[in-house]
Amino acid sequence: MKIENNPASNIIPQKTENISSVERSQLQKTTSAPAARTTEKDHAILSDQAQLLSKALSKMEGTPEVRMEKVEALRSQILEGQYQVNYEGLAKKMSGLPGLK
Repeated sequence: MKIENNPASNIIPQKTENISSVERSQLQKTTSAPAARTTEKDHAILSDQAQLLSKALSKMEGTPEVRMEKVEALRSQILEGQYQVNYEGLAKKMSGLPGLK
């Protein structure tokens, strides 16, 4: 579908006809210049909360998910028959969970 008599289609040719050859070459140089020539660099400033979160995440990444020394201690207690479950403490902790009151 071709749209004729559109005033917007005439804007670009009219503007380029009025530009001299010197202006046209300068325009081409500025528009085709690589971005590496700019001296200003992009930067971002993080809020205090974002910086704190970033530090916490980096520390968390450095710690293992499973504390193997604790697992080994519990495993040896279970194998030796010395592990005792604190049922009252477990019940108190579970009663604090959402939906269990």
